[in-house]
Amino acid sequence: MKELDYSEIEIVNGGIWYNVGRGIVGAASGMSAYSMAGGAAGDLNGCGFFGAGVGGFVGGATGWTGGGFTAGGAAYSLCQYFYD
Repeated sequence: MKELDYSEIEIVNGGIWYNVGRGIVGAASGMSAYSMAGGAAGDLNGCGFFGAGVGGFVGGATGWTGGGFTAGGAAYSLCQYFYD
């Protein structure tokens, strides 16, 4: 196995930070969409924001929408389980 030099390490780190940034944007997008839709329906709660944030982060960071939906739904269900 070859040891990475400094420029190769920077390339790997840049890719990681790129995905983290995409995840943050995805989480913000998911939470804003939830706030608009939930506000219009008159049904907002903390677990919904949590699920939307987790789902948006996973979907944004990985580009896998189905994984984001699954992660968001699981996070919402876990929040409801421990919150109630």
